[in-house]
Amino acid sequence: MTNQVTNFKFEGSAEIRVVSIDGNPWFVAKDVCKAIGYNVKESGDVNTSQALKPLASDEVITSQISDNRGKPPKLISESGLYKLIMRSNKPEARRFQDWVTREVLPAIRKDGAYIMGEEKVATGELDEDAFIAKAMEIMQRKIERLKEEKAKLAVENQELTHERDGLSSVVGSKMHTLGRFARTLPQINSLAIKSDLQRLGYLYRKGGTYRIYRQYEHLFVEKFNDQYGSIDIFVTEKGKTLIASLADQKKLTMKKAYAA
Repeated sequence: MTNQVTNFKFEGSAEIRVVSIDGNPWFVAKDVCKAIGYNVKESGDVNTSQALKPLASDEVITSQISDNRGKPPKLISESGLYKLIMRSNKPEARRFQDWVTREVLPAIRKDGAYIMGEEKVATGELDEDAFIAKAMEIMQRKIERLKEEKAKLAVENQELTHERDGLSSVVGSKMHTLGRFARTLPQINSLAIKSDLQRLGYLYRKGGTYRIYRQYEHLFVEKFNDQYGSIDIFVTEKGKTLIASLADQKKLTMKKAYAA
């Protein structure tokens, strides 16, 4: 899935891209490093791999974003952002932190989004009518995107309807992605399936991406998604049987109604 990006500018020049994942802001690492002058080469490029070494594995992910056509960029969490800021000895790093904490993050948490230039309304640099028109344009684009996603989900749900009558129907001949198959089992939390399988020792994470241990390649299959530049995990027939068994044994994260 491609995450929708919001662009805004630090001190009127440095472009910072941010995406919201599960309600939390994630910043494009390269943009942040450039803005605070951290691990920037003489050529102007950023040594991203070196810059992100001090961060924890759950503070860095690789994910495709809507305005990027090449290799998926590295994204850092809010806590990762602060760690990078503290490591920069440039004066702009402190100004960047003040700007993010005083303007960007409060705007995101108050309204659920940040509209580039909204801080200029308070200073009089941007006319209210122009700001409203800009906000409406952004909302219209979002509505269209949500309509497309809703239509796509409706088609998927229709295809899955025949699979919701028990194990005999869900363990069929067609190979599904891990998340899609998990949604056919009503008792488990499908959003936690990958972390559950990591906890149970079937998957591991590398660079924010879930991968399959070699000894379990008969249960799961990795396929590279050319459109989004990511790795999808599919479930074989044996894998489906395993997941259904783990669900019956309540070894997976269960929905509240089934947790007792």
